[in-house]
Amino acid sequence: MARKRDLKKAECEGSAKRPCADSPKPSKENDTDTSKTPSKSGKRSKMAALTPKYSTVNFDNIGGMDKVLNKILRMFMHYKVLQLYKETDISPVSGILLHGPPGCGKTYLAHAIAGEIGVPIIEVSATELVRGISGESESMIRDIFAAALATGRCILFIDEIDAICRKREANENAMLGRMVTQMIKSFDELSQKDPDGNIVVIGATNILDSLDNALRRGSRFTHEIAIGMPDEEGRLEILKVICKNNLSPDFDFRWLAHHTPGYVGADLKTLSSIAKMKGLNRVVVSVPPDQSGDNVMDFEKYLEALPISEGCTSRICSNCKKRRFCISA
Repeated sequence: MARKRDLKKAECEGSAKRPCADSPKPSKENDTDTSKTPSKSGKRSKMAALTPKYSTVNFDNIGGMDKVLNKILRMFMHYKVLQLYKETDISPVSGILLHGPPGCGKTYLAHAIAGEIGVPIIEVSATELVRGISGESESMIRDIFAAALATGRCILFIDEIDAICRKREANENAMLGRMVTQMIKSFDELSQKDPDGNIVVIGATNILDSLDNALRRGSRFTHEIAIGMPDEEGRLEILKVICKNNLSPDFDFRWLAHHTPGYVGADLKTLSSIAKMKGLNRVVVSVPPDQSGDNVMDFEKYLEALPISEGCTSRICSNCKKRRFCISA
């Protein structure tokens, strides 16, 4: 992937790059914070997920998004030239909304952003913040922002954010309104306590228009990035990334990209996994080791023989009979 890097992982300057003295140490392992005292509400298990972790992926692990990746890197330039931002009175990015259809790689992209710029990420699913006890959801929202502030420079990633930030309507329940209000308040407090933009909140949603408008203005989610369906060129780049260690150099990626219209990154990864397993089974069961060669990932023969999924609900199901394959399951 030919792309000029605007940032380097080691170029985070200023004291803000170091966590506060009393902050939890970011872990490169998938460790779990067991120091929390259990409560009747089961809050301990939820708080354990707030441990900051370093991502193991970066932009080299993403294909078909060059323009988006370069745009994102520019959003984090304040990490490198903060003083210039201050001198020119430019406000650093505070929040980024990633939106697009399911399976397009929003969650993976959030982790890749953290890995690319070299900061820890705190990930939480918004659905886990919806609690039945009055006031508990608001408390947990405060907790995730507090965890980010304690960490220092980091990414706070809230997946499925529409679960707690839907538009407030007259007929909605009171709890939803309180959660949205708390999110707005927490965002505003973050801007006051972290004016240098060390903490960037990234939200992911499948339905952008479902979010409350108050969160899409002011110093909250200041940037919105659409992660759409990849075109043929995008699928080509995605396939090269996910299959780079399994195919011979002369494999016809273009053929496969052309024959997978409507597929998103998750679909292509599933297709790759299926082909790997089928090819591996073929090699282990019936092909001598000295004849296996590149057959482990023989996509063309596999796709031609793959039966149509019964009861397919794929968005491209009308083409299944023509292509004779579908991975809607």
